[in-house]
Amino acid sequence: MFHQGFTKQKAAIVRGGQHPIVVSKQSRTGKVKIEVDPWLLLDAIEAHFHDYVTQLRDPSQTTLRANFERWFNLRGS
Repeated sequence: MFHQGFTKQKAAIVRGGQHPIVVSKQSRTGKVKIEVDPWLLLDAIEAHFHDYVTQLRDPSQTTLRANFERWFNLRGS
């Protein structure tokens, strides 16, 4: 994403943003711009991963667990 975004001027790395990723579209030109705050993004990914693993370990989450097992088994094929 870093190389593609900067060579095409569609993505920017920012620090101190309010959100990990911001996608906006200019009303005049219709161009899409993506701003990524890698510091916030890493925190968001870690939080999401922690929550996901917690849900997977919950025996009552049968659908989530079945979907994960199906995906995991397909990856080994």
